[in-house]
Amino acid sequence: MRTLFVTHAAEFGGAERSLLEILQHLDRARVHPMLCSLAQGPLVDAARSAGVAAHVIPAPPDVLEATRGDLGLNPARAVQGVRRALAAQPVVRALARLAGQEHAALIYTNSAKAHILGGLAGHRAHIPALWHVRDYHAAKPARAFITTLARSLARTVICNSWFTAAPFRNHPDCRVVYNGLDPDAVRATGDPAALRRAFTLPDNALIAGTAGRLDPLKDIPTIIRAAARIAPEIPHAWFLIAGGALYYRASYLDELRGMARAAGVQDRVIFTGHRSDIYDLIALLHVYVQASREPESFGRSIVEAMLLEKPVAAAEHGGPLEIIEPGRTGVFFPPGDDKALARELSSLFSDPGRRAAMGAAGRARALERFTLDRVLRDVTDILCELGK
Repeated sequence: MRTLFVTHAAEFGGAERSLLEILQHLDRARVHPMLCSLAQGPLVDAARSAGVAAHVIPAPPDVLEATRGDLGLNPARAVQGVRRALAAQPVVRALARLAGQEHAALIYTNSAKAHILGGLAGHRAHIPALWHVRDYHAAKPARAFITTLARSLARTVICNSWFTAAPFRNHPDCRVVYNGLDPDAVRATGDPAALRRAFTLPDNALIAGTAGRLDPLKDIPTIIRAAARIAPEIPHAWFLIAGGALYYRASYLDELRGMARAAGVQDRVIFTGHRSDIYDLIALLHVYVQASREPESFGRSIVEAMLLEKPVAAAEHGGPLEIIEPGRTGVFFPPGDDKALARELSSLFSDPGRRAAMGAAGRARALERFTLDRVLRDVTDILCELGK
């Protein structure tokens, strides 16, 4: 089954890492993968290193810089939307031409922009498109726009959670395949004592933290405010914020540091910046925090933390509701409620036995439900079914 995988993003976020893992581990006897990215970046290089033919069709800035707010073509953005649609036409033609040249039987798309452009290319080339939807559009106009397009451009829609799938309930073929990870790859390999020294963490430090790109939607300010509540009560509580601002202005990290200074916890909140040793950092934590302001479609970092046997404190909405078993593998708090988050963290900090039990139960649940082997099996079966 010759399949052209299409992504607009070549920098690594959760969706791109999930795509790369599929490309690396697909059964090549059943599926012959090819990648087309609308930008050059590390994903393209990694795919080539895995033996996948990778093409780049550079999309113009008007296309790449479109945001979720631009979907739905509301009157205030209509002129901008038309301009972006016109700018995208050469990309659609190039994608359709590439799919034909590579004798692709199927186009698989991995992001909202790729869904639209790849779907149009498939329509033009008379090749069915499969959308693998990993995003939830919080704004109703954007959600309505993308689900309406799906009915005409996508033969099949795969969603990474039932939460993500809900808006596609009227699509004739919508399926749920939870994201999965390779348990053998999610492991800490560094020296925890050396990391503690590097961050000047005392031996008795209790550490909560999060990892991933610094996106305003991740609501790091709620974690900072919770730190300010906990610091006077637990002098040995520390907070680790791991990741860089991949898709946002570089000054966002400085803004967060300014918030920590204003809250009086600049010496208790550590911002690591971009790191390649994320699993080593998660392994340092006593509690993993996911505080997203808007509902996450899934929660890949939560599964990573569970595989590393960490209890999770998560905002109570979206995909995490399908991952975490409250009271058994983690706890929930209302989104944006730093007081509730501080209360949950203080409770977990004070009970090492409960933390250990949650960590063990979390790993068992991740191994049961969220593994890469299961994703590869389900996605391969769907691709082969559609390509018949």
